[in-house]
Amino acid sequence: MKTLRAEIAWLVAGWTLVCTSGCATLISGTHQKLDVNVRPPGSEVTLYRWNGEVVAGPITGPASARVHRPQSGQPYLAVASKDGTCPRYWVPTTSLSGGGWVDMIAATATLGIAELLGAVIDEKDGALFKLDESEFNNVALQEEPCGQ
Repeated sequence: MKTLRAEIAWLVAGWTLVCTSGCATLISGTHQKLDVNVRPPGSEVTLYRWNGEVVAGPITGPASARVHRPQSGQPYLAVASKDGTCPRYWVPTTSLSGGGWVDMIAATATLGIAELLGAVIDEKDGALFKLDESEFNNVALQEEPCGQ
């Protein structure tokens, strides 16, 4: 009887590990829909990694785009621009995605044991985080050339 209980305990622990591994990837995915609304109309927004690699864009607003979620500790640089206007630069805020919250709750509930593999997967593929969409709405560019 004691052996059966131990086997059931190991089975439940293993099942928990399998079910919660990569949880944010399964729930939130590695991409998110981003609505971009920049003034004046026809302005473009481009997202860059810090090494200069283009993540998304140029997105001509107003529009929606499918954007890869940022990886842990690697925020993006956003640039809004249009010919004849001064470009605007900002670092968009990131926060936990819905799947990221599930990961954190699972890690707390299992004391991190069942979540170790999942956290590594979700952190590397970007599913833990999301961009704050409010920072891409009502972005206004200076309507005269730079420095005037």
